Amino acid sequence: MFSTILFPVHQSKQPLETAKTVIELCQQSNSKLIMLSVLSKEEAQENSSKNFSSLVTNVKNLFKKNGINLNILQKEGDPVLVISDLSVELNVDVIIIGTSGINIQRDHQSTASQVIHKAPCPVIVVP
Repeated sequence: MFSTILFPVHQSKQPLETAKTVIELCQQSNSKLIMLSVLSKEEAQENSSKNFSSLVTNVKNLFKKNGINLNILQKEGDPVLVISDLSVELNVDVIIIGTSGINIQRDHQSTASQVIHKAPCPVIVVP
């Protein structure tokens, strides 16, 4: 079904919840998984990479426990543009993104909502 899945994450506990859906799809499709963190310039200057390291360790362990290997990327820039550009560059079949509890039908400025409109591939949104 999907040979390559892009899983953009932000520094919250939301990725751990979304990871359950990612695990199911990876196991069903035997997919290659790429986890991506995009830091804004402000976050990069605030040394947010320490928080990201902790998140990466937790998510990586969860995937490893479920027999899924993943590649981890960290980029700087506008999340929507980076996610869209990388999905083309990496020939991604689907993007799986969480919503952090917002309603994407009402919040058109959310990252998830904007990715839906700009991504060149299907986007699965996990509430």
